Amino acid sequence: MLQLGDPSTAYVRYVDQEIRAGDLLIPIDDEPFDYEFIPHPPEEVPENMRVLAFTDAFNAVGTDQVVVLSRGARDGVDAGETYSIFTPGDTVRDTVRYGHDTADLRTAFRPNKGNVKLPDEFVGHVMIFRTFDRVSYGLLIDGIKPVHLGDALRAPVR
Repeated sequence: MLQLGDPSTAYVRYVDQEIRAGDLLIPIDDEPFDYEFIPHPPEEVPENMRVLAFTDAFNAVGTDQVVVLSRGARDGVDAGETYSIFTPGDTVRDTVRYGHDTADLRTAFRPNKGNVKLPDEFVGHVMIFRTFDRVSYGLLIDGIKPVHLGDALRAPVR
């Protein structure tokens, strides 16, 4: 820090991303960071735990990338916990029961009747490596499909 105050002046020697007007400079977190933990399943999965954000992507991420999750230490999330991530199943036309023709009389007045919701789909595992009060950071350790914003976390499956 070159000059403390409001506003302050700082000297930046290296960046990974562009610095723009309005970006904030925050102090380093003094809380201890747990460098050693053993991956383990959670005792209980917090309700409605979801993928909130990515650290280095806009639309989707894959293995070895970091995600921000919607639950943290206040919800019982702890470093080392491992969760499965599921993406919502698509809604598709039931072509076995109603055929490919969207003008089928059985669905003419109720078009959604010809649709079926597919089950949620497993996309990978995430291991928590850093928790805060309301959010946590996780590392995608094995993805078989891209992880998207809003994907749900559940107890780990093999």
